[in-house]
Amino acid sequence: MKTTDSTKKTRLFFAIVYLIVFFVNASIIAYIGVNSQGNNTIVPDLLLALSAVCGIICPDIKGISVIALVFGTVSDVFITPPAHLSPLLFFIAAYFAKKTVNIFARTNALTAAVAAVPFFLIRAFVGSIYVMSEYRESALSAVLKNTILPEFAINVLSTVVLYIIINFMYKRFKRRFYLM
Repeated sequence: MKTTDSTKKTRLFFAIVYLIVFFVNASIIAYIGVNSQGNNTIVPDLLLALSAVCGIICPDIKGISVIALVFGTVSDVFITPPAHLSPLLFFIAAYFAKKTVNIFARTNALTAAVAAVPFFLIRAFVGSIYVMSEYRESALSAVLKNTILPEFAINVLSTVVLYIIINFMYKRFKRRFYLM
């Protein structure tokens, strides 16, 4: 299969977007997280939200899935603990996000957030196991109330914001570089 020039430009655009969001997530977001009750700081997983958003927006599903897999690996090395299984989760989110959003008549920021919910539920499940194993005295109800549910809500909200920004940028990018 031969890749066209527009496919290469699209992949480059989304790779640059992933790189920018990775640096924002690793530098700024890590320090402005909301402190929950207990020892945890709640931060949005912008790269997971970006994987779902890019999977919805990008016409090249295979290319965006590979980019998500690479940045999931980079995320596990530099940002999140490897127990979060980010490479697998980012890959699945990028690959299946378009399929989950297709149940709706229109694709917009709210339907993108609803389509990303299954991936955030997987992250919440894995995250709750990690938090409970890290802090052994924590009960499941306390972990859900203080960490998992607020993080879930922040992730859904970040999906809405990222969809609006990335969709706006991608439409301008396509128009500027004549991508089909």
